[in-house]
This record gives sequence, C-alpha cells and structure tokens, in this order.
Amino acid sequence: MITIKKADDKPWLGEKVDNRRLSELRNKWHDFHGRQLTKPEQRMAKLTMDKSCHGRPCCQQDHR
Repeated sequence: MITIKKADDKPWLGEKVDNRRLSELRNKWHDFHGRQLTKPEQRMAKLTMDKSCHGRPCCQQDHR
C-alpha cells in the first residue's frame, strides 16, 4: 500500500534528471545488446540519423 508521503516523494522518478543525448543511449544499447543481433551493422545504420535529413531518419532508407 502506498502512503501519501511516499506518493509525494515520488521515489520512481529517481534522484536526478538523465541528460544523456539519444545518440549516447543508442550507442550503449548497441554495445550491450545490438552487437548480438543478426547483421548488427545494418541495425545500427537504421538507428543512425543522417545529417542531410536534418536530424530525422532518412526518408530514402528502407525501414523494414
């Protein structure tokens, strides 16, 4: 049972804000899990954003 004090403290939010960039999280995911998948280079390429697409996944990529 959650008490009002516990709900006010919001322990599920953690102690600090996570200010990592999405690219850092992507790289950590790749290091710990993505390398074990089939065709890891191809998987990583799908997650990498092309600068010519202004930070959006490139429209010309096959996203299957």
